[in-house]
Amino acid sequence: MKNSYQYHFNYCKACLAELVQYLHTDILYWPLSTSRTLIGHSNVRLTIGAMLLAAACANTLAETALHRRELDDFEITICTLNNHLKTLWSRKAQSELDARLHRWSQYLSDLDSYDGIDAASYRYEIRWRVVLDLLIENLGGISIADHRVLDDGDRRLRGKFSPGDFLWSPDLAKAFPQERFWYLWGSINT
Repeated sequence: MKNSYQYHFNYCKACLAELVQYLHTDILYWPLSTSRTLIGHSNVRLTIGAMLLAAACANTLAETALHRRELDDFEITICTLNNHLKTLWSRKAQSELDARLHRWSQYLSDLDSYDGIDAASYRYEIRWRVVLDLLIENLGGISIADHRVLDDGDRRLRGKFSPGDFLWSPDLAKAFPQERFWYLWGSINT
């Protein structure tokens, strides 16, 4: 995962520029037209969960008063949009949660089935579990059925998990405390 305030904040800015249009579509993985200019490469997608993850990372990496003001302005704008477009926002966030939960469950099935899945793939794939947590918080909870699927997945993961050091860059550790994001604090047994 990229580890700079500017990278994460620029992604947030790119998302914000297209968020209203995105919320009014049925497209879940919205291609950001401003990504090459703001982020430095194309083929970057907007989702609410990815934006929440980038905002959490930017918050942790912010070092200056300017960074804090930029993030405050971003969060105020996001809260305002969420309040004004609550139905669209919730529908899109729920669609993403459903897709991410399915993808995460598939990854765990692959993990159960193949011995060849290594720690490097876990380091990447675990971001989707983080996004699930952030979406659940944003939505204010999930259905009982989704909760069961997530709990079953966590049970399966714990059977292959060894607690240890923070998986991503240490600079991001304070954004993802071990009590809540336990699956980022260790590795899988292969």
